[in-house]
This record gives sequence, structure tokens and C-alpha cells, in this order.
Amino acid sequence: MGEAVRQVAAVRPAQAGNVVATATVMAGALWQMAAPGTELRRLYESDPDLAHSVVDVARRLA
Repeated sequence: MGEAVRQVAAVRPAQAGNVVATATVMAGALWQMAAPGTELRRLYESDPDLAHSVVDVARRLA
């Protein structure tokens, strides 16, 4: 992954590794918010005060 980053961006190997690590951590954190259990998701979607808790992972990660 780091090498792929280096092919499209002028960065050093350590910087490319940081990009990959950051994207991985963000994806993991966002996935936890975006994929709650069925009951929790229903609660999020039914309660206007919690609606902001439903996260579109692809859009946020981009």
C-alpha cells in the first residue's frame, strides 16, 4: 500500500507508511460507528437526537 501511495504522490517511504496507517485507523474507527448492531442502528435511525450517529464511511474516509 505504501508503495502505491509513493507512485501517486511525491512522498518518502515513511510518509507513505503514515498515510496508510492513518487511513487504516480512520477506517476502523468509522466502521465501528457505521456498522452498529441491528438494534442500535434502529435506535439511531428512529431518534432524531441520535440520527447524526449513522455514519457514511466511504464519504467520511474520502
